[in-house]
Amino acid sequence: MDSQKYMLLINGQDKTDSVASFRFQDGMCEVVYATSPKTYRYRAEKVQLLKVQSRIDPSQFIITVDGNPLSQVDEILDFGPFYRFLRTGKTALTYPKSQVELQKNCLTNQKQAGVFGYFKETAEAVSLVAEGGLNILSAQYERTKSVSDEAVLSCYLDPSKKPAVRALPEAVIYPFGLNQSQKTAVENALSSQVSIIQGPPGTGKTQTILNIIANAVRNGQTVAVVSNNNSATLNVAEKLEKKGLSFLTAFLGSRANKDHFLEAQTGRYPDMSAWVLEPEEKSQLDQEVTGLSKELSEMLNGKNRIAAIEQELLHLTPEQHYFGEYYSTYVQAPKDEVKGLSSQKILSLWLEYEQHAQQESKLGLLQKISILFRFNRSALKVFLQAPELVIPYLQRQFYVVRRQELMEERAQLEKKLEQYAFDQKMEELTEKSLRLFRAELSEKFHWKEPRKCFETRDFRGRSQEFNREYPIILSTTYSIKGTLNFEHTYSYEGESVGGTVLPPVFIGAAVEGIDDQEFSKMNEPKPIRWLIEHAENNRHGLLCICRRYQENRSIQQQ
Repeated sequence: MDSQKYMLLINGQDKTDSVASFRFQDGMCEVVYATSPKTYRYRAEKVQLLKVQSRIDPSQFIITVDGNPLSQVDEILDFGPFYRFLRTGKTALTYPKSQVELQKNCLTNQKQAGVFGYFKETAEAVSLVAEGGLNILSAQYERTKSVSDEAVLSCYLDPSKKPAVRALPEAVIYPFGLNQSQKTAVENALSSQVSIIQGPPGTGKTQTILNIIANAVRNGQTVAVVSNNNSATLNVAEKLEKKGLSFLTAFLGSRANKDHFLEAQTGRYPDMSAWVLEPEEKSQLDQEVTGLSKELSEMLNGKNRIAAIEQELLHLTPEQHYFGEYYSTYVQAPKDEVKGLSSQKILSLWLEYEQHAQQESKLGLLQKISILFRFNRSALKVFLQAPELVIPYLQRQFYVVRRQELMEERAQLEKKLEQYAFDQKMEELTEKSLRLFRAELSEKFHWKEPRKCFETRDFRGRSQEFNREYPIILSTTYSIKGTLNFEHTYSYEGESVGGTVLPPVFIGAAVEGIDDQEFSKMNEPKPIRWLIEHAENNRHGLLCICRRYQENRSIQQQ
């Protein structure tokens, strides 16, 4: 049987290569295997014969099976519910489509491949050399043969693509505390494929990162935390340790860090007995956290709205003053005031009156009924007045009504916020979030049983299993791709943002030695020498400049 045209499944297993012959007869299937002349009989419903539907070029895709990368594939055969992967000199592999993910390799696009080549050329000029003379960045680029079309890097390679924006998780927790800006930053990070959080020392960036990590882990995702130096990542590790969560982390990157991690393995989990909650108690706590989060969001939005009102009043007041001086010169005005209309209704009435005045026609019966229905009787009387009187009058009424609306809204919000204990509620949300997070971890990890211990070879050979056990990987920026299997992906917001992308190289590094004004002048890629000159002494600055160039041209920062 031609295995490139047909697939024979027995009890759901691909037996194509091992079957010498078969035939269906009387509701049975008689099978003779190549290794034995004996005939085996199976019920006909246990045997499936599938015909190939299409052939797929594997160079166009990044292949993962159950989250693990599959490489060295020469051809993919599509048999409907199954894929068969042909490999030169190796046994063909067959998997149900439910276990397989084919992500488009954007480097097959000539334009995107060209931009990536520009990044690669730039990396070669960076003097980031390890012991032995190896250029770290250049070596990573050389090993990168594909980039997922769903990865962040593809957005940087294609100016027409925008980062994905997704719905927030149903419930967001804040076990490491929060304030107004931190809450917003966490929510933006969870809903955006690309999120940039910046601020001076002491503004709570690390706290925000920890809350993002907690939400990712509770949703079954894995996180890579990178920095240009170990001290920054150590800060994250120490704060996790203070909450008893260090068992979730693996500080890797360099060989020395890996060796220290392996030596420090204890083969056991921390005692989580104090974290365990009864199902009813956990469900109640979950509801309380969700309710508190929504309540705080509403109140924080109220604070933001008051600030917006203040800004609008700041601009409205002088406008109203100067227009009042102008309007005082009018000796005549409409006798019947427009009452009971909102500022938006007055604007609509203003526009409609101007259109009517331009037409110089009388109101018909249907028009009068429409005005009465959409506005009121006093609005109808306005149409009987001269335009030179009505338009300034409506403008004056808009200022009066709008100012009154803003003052009333501000007063209502201030009264609502006056009795609200923000600090107490935020502290309560933090405490309950931590309790809920710990309770969920006590269910997820089998902490009463011995913990798996890993060996050096497992970093490459069992990357997925290792990352499930240690969902938070800490590393320096330039070592992250070598911490586990090079093709290993770190999940974020339920979707891969890593893989063949080099997120720590492009996103994790800070830009130094060049300001935003200079970037705004960049309409075309600059020569390598120009980049070198403007990167000053910053060893990672060259690659970041390329990142920023693409970012400024194609990506709206979240």
